[in-house]
Amino acid sequence: MNGGSRGDSQSGFRALLFAVFCLCSACSRREAVPEAARQTAPEEEAPGPVYPAADKLFAVVKPGDSPIWFEFGPEGPVHIASPEEAAPGLFRPWPEARFAAGMSLGPGRLAVAINRYGFLVWAFQNNEAALYQLPDPAWDGLTVAALFRYSPAGNSGEIWDAALLCRDDVFSAATGGPPEERVRALPSDGFEAEALDIPAFAPLPGHEGWDLKSLRQGRDGAWYFRGARGGGNPASVYYRAAGLGSAGDSVGPGVFRNAVSPYNYKEAPSVLRAVLEEAAAMESGKALVAAVISPDYDAPRYFAASKDSGGGAVSLMELSGFYLPPESPGMGPGPSAAALFPDGRLVYAATGGSAVQAALPALPEGFVYTRLGIAGTALLAAWEEQLEWNIGAAGFMVIRSGWEHLDLE
Repeated sequence: MNGGSRGDSQSGFRALLFAVFCLCSACSRREAVPEAARQTAPEEEAPGPVYPAADKLFAVVKPGDSPIWFEFGPEGPVHIASPEEAAPGLFRPWPEARFAAGMSLGPGRLAVAINRYGFLVWAFQNNEAALYQLPDPAWDGLTVAALFRYSPAGNSGEIWDAALLCRDDVFSAATGGPPEERVRALPSDGFEAEALDIPAFAPLPGHEGWDLKSLRQGRDGAWYFRGARGGGNPASVYYRAAGLGSAGDSVGPGVFRNAVSPYNYKEAPSVLRAVLEEAAAMESGKALVAAVISPDYDAPRYFAASKDSGGGAVSLMELSGFYLPPESPGMGPGPSAAALFPDGRLVYAATGGSAVQAALPALPEGFVYTRLGIAGTALLAAWEEQLEWNIGAAGFMVIRSGWEHLDLE
């Protein structure tokens, strides 16, 4: 199993195929970044960036050439020397585990949805990346079904990072009914999650027992979601909404399945197309599907690419990636597009340049990279320890996004 695709939004993905970072203070193994990491510069030094919501600020990192590793602990992220040093724990079915369930890339920041925890937010300015941890009790016992971007009516076009939450009814008996707050979201400049009411979901109200298990944006730009009611892996219903601000209409499972099929890589922007074409050339005989985040996309957009296998069998492989449109505000310099293989192989390119092969630091046996994001001059890659449908340790790694130091050539 590749952790980059989960839930029904992710199971649909499976079915379709599917520095040294310098901390402001040193962190000892398995200790949270110490308080010194949050202190301001001495008075005699030039003042650095001023970050808001200081009570939620976990660490500030500066780019470097070597990775710094974090694990998702019971109380939030903790610094570790490497994944080999992650705390041993029980493997859990993925809906019950703590892992990076999604990333959302917007101007000036990268939001990460952590299953059964809440949001992490990377905000960046002046070559620094500030990490905020935002635990949310409303996520307790719930699974992240989707992460998407939404502009509520009456908010002057402000875009929120929104997580759709559901109860797991696949690996365990769902108890307690649907979530009281099925969507928890962060405003684009805020660090406090709020409940959001999404008009598209009105036909399947939670008070009538409906739980929403997936949400995907289709190739037609419309939104497709799946609902179920009752425990024991109940039958599903499928809906389509032209926009999240209007109520959805019922559709059949075939319409749902066809609408969320991936784009051909040739339909991608030119810099991303070059990255995906290079990735496909690295894996002859495999069909690749990359889940790509971008400030231009309101949800992950899926692109399929493959190289002719000469008539042989074709297996499936899931990649993660990002795309930065030209002149992306607040995104900083660096690659414009990238795709990451589960084993850490990387392909990236800048606008107008050719695709380059690189590699992230190797992971231990049984570990994979699952998601890729960028925050200014910092690259963030999520990792997991996997065993079939189960997850053990999980966390993320950050490293300088210039990446010349990662080149294989």
